[in-house]
Amino acid sequence: MYHILQGVSRLHSLNIFHCDLRPDYNWIGYLKYAAPEIIFGLTSYSTASAPVDMWYVGCIFAEMVMKEPLFNGDCTEMYCWFVTPEEDNGPKVTSLPVALAGKVSCLESDGFDLLSKMLCKNQAKRITIGDAIAQPYFADIVNA
Repeated sequence: MYHILQGVSRLHSLNIFHCDLRPDYNWIGYLKYAAPEIIFGLTSYSTASAPVDMWYVGCIFAEMVMKEPLFNGDCTEMYCWFVTPEEDNGPKVTSLPVALAGKVSCLESDGFDLLSKMLCKNQAKRITIGDAIAQPYFADIVNA
């Protein structure tokens, strides 16, 4: 995960935003990894797209831990994760961190904290690449 973050950081330093990171699938815009802002209509990619890449990295991180994709690609399931009861009178769900905790229970607290910040629904509050690399979860790698 640390090396993926370093690679994405290098791309961003060159003003390159991938906006379609995923483990190994052959089609573009694979729904299992799409950030909420992509699903809900983001069509312009710029420096503001950096949080989109972080969402993809978070989905990859979750898949590495779970050994399966975090989302199954079903729009209804993803809608439930992205839309809070305050925003819609539709399906009621627990918050992302609570639901996420059940899916990645084997992840220690520093890793869970990092993953939760990567998968923050609000792109303005989503952790940046630089801040993610500096998280305590990577302390053993950085101090080695």
